[in-house]
Amino acid sequence: MGGRAPTFLRAGAFHAVSFVLSAALAGWSCGSRETSSTTSGAAVGGGGGTEALAGRLEGLAVSRGALSPAFSPNVTSYTIDVPFAAASVDLTPTASPGASVTVNDAPLPANGTATVDLALGKQLVTVEVLGAGGSTSYIIEVRRGLALSGTFKGVPALPGAECGSALATSGTTLVMGCYRHVEPSDANPELLLGGAVFVFEREGSEWAFVQKLMLATGSAEDRFGTSVALEGSLLVVGAPGHSANAGRAFVFEKDDAGVWTQRAAVAPKPGQLLDLFGSSVAISGSQLAIGAMGEDGGASGINGVVDESAPGAGAAYIFTRVGDSFTFQQEAYVKAAEPSAGDLFGSALALRGDQLAVAAIGEDSAAGGVGADGKGNGAVDSGAVFIYRREAAGWTYTTRIKGPSPNASDAFGSALALHSDGLLVGIPGDDATGSGVGQDADDEGALDSGAAALYRRDAKGEWSLEAHFKSHASTPYDGFGAAVALDGHLLAVGAPREDGSGKGLAPPVDEASLSSGAVYSFRQAGSWLLDGYVKAPVDLPGQRFGSAVALGADEVFAGAPYDDTDAVDGEPSTGITLDAGASYALW
Repeated sequence: MGGRAPTFLRAGAFHAVSFVLSAALAGWSCGSRETSSTTSGAAVGGGGGTEALAGRLEGLAVSRGALSPAFSPNVTSYTIDVPFAAASVDLTPTASPGASVTVNDAPLPANGTATVDLALGKQLVTVEVLGAGGSTSYIIEVRRGLALSGTFKGVPALPGAECGSALATSGTTLVMGCYRHVEPSDANPELLLGGAVFVFEREGSEWAFVQKLMLATGSAEDRFGTSVALEGSLLVVGAPGHSANAGRAFVFEKDDAGVWTQRAAVAPKPGQLLDLFGSSVAISGSQLAIGAMGEDGGASGINGVVDESAPGAGAAYIFTRVGDSFTFQQEAYVKAAEPSAGDLFGSALALRGDQLAVAAIGEDSAAGGVGADGKGNGAVDSGAVFIYRREAAGWTYTTRIKGPSPNASDAFGSALALHSDGLLVGIPGDDATGSGVGQDADDEGALDSGAAALYRRDAKGEWSLEAHFKSHASTPYDGFGAAVALDGHLLAVGAPREDGSGKGLAPPVDEASLSSGAVYSFRQAGSWLLDGYVKAPVDLPGQRFGSAVALGADEVFAGAPYDDTDAVDGEPSTGITLDAGASYALW
């Protein structure tokens, strides 16, 4: 689980380009229908013989959501509401004795389970039960991801706070970083503190604000909340502006009463001014990974000699928790394989188990693919991702990953997500045309339209490209890939400079609201498919919805750090708080 630094995107003029998104969502709704006779075919009887009965269901279990109405053998129409994050639902029908079952015309073994892949919106599932005397059809309308489940604002919402620039979720908790939120210290009103993290908890289907976290001491330039990482009851927050931009990271713990308390402040040895330690943070078990993209060391690999020979080369650090204490010992000083000035190694990172991925969005080499040669400067700021593995003897470098066709200013690695054996990489500066899922097009026809790439690690530990993602139209300057999230067979990609003026799920597509932003979801159903196009519930030019994304157990979260409204849960705004920022949850 990991966080990221503010994304590097090349500036440029916005070009209005018209495009059309095709959405095939079933539009009709079926209510419950109770029948006294649902058979087809003739009943067999007479002459005192036993009448053959039509097949019917005696039970129907679902893995997500709940049947509405509750199951009854004589009710043949149902609805199920499932969350956005549910890419599939399992149906387990129990048929009457001797009857056979098909689900969407596919035969199902007795007492078997059918897995139905789900697109966003509404779709119908037909369960047919065939008995000796005829058949009965049961129709289930599955509705996925159709509701806004939460709007999250700073408390108070302050101008310029840019809430929603960083997000993390675990269980029923959401944390939102607001790194430009500035308030006087409670202990010393003359001291301004920079940055805040707001904590929200879900109880049932409702979200509620529970706590604001700020540092007890510091300065207005700390940028506390630039990056956040959450796992269970532990929260890590990056503050790269702390101590004259040397940077710090802070660890908070939630107690049994649900109260979060700062337990540790983490800094590297040695730390230097302008290192920007805390640019990115991640947590996995007892280990923390923290990026310092401004670090100047020229050493390569793990635990090299610290110097100041490569300004802005960047570094990452691994810290290990000592037992149940809140002492975190520095285990590894991590550098790129061939560090160069301005690489910005540590601008984003992700940590999961024994795997660490670190991005260097300023890396300049031109060779593409996994294991690419890092020599030369033929593609300035194309970016690269470096993979490390923890072994018995400690951390070791394994490989470098570049985009399939690196080009200048791709910013490959601006956002990273690790899940199981998958690594999702954001490439917001990618200029290629193309749309949806496919191989990278080696052209420059859509400046800064952006892309994302998914890599998969095999049983031998070797990485390879699995899929390449674009938005539905590759519009210039969308910045698709500025934020990414991955959870099994579902992924989300933010495009904070997308220009559509629609609202909610699958709205009409236009170019009428500059940099309003969007989030795209993709799901794996055999192959990867473009799943959804999602906009904020309130249209606001410049709000940059999708600057941060996170996937929870049920919801997708998206940050809009330049949101100016005080609107909550899709209601009309009654005022403006300039660049206060917000985040939204779609269930």
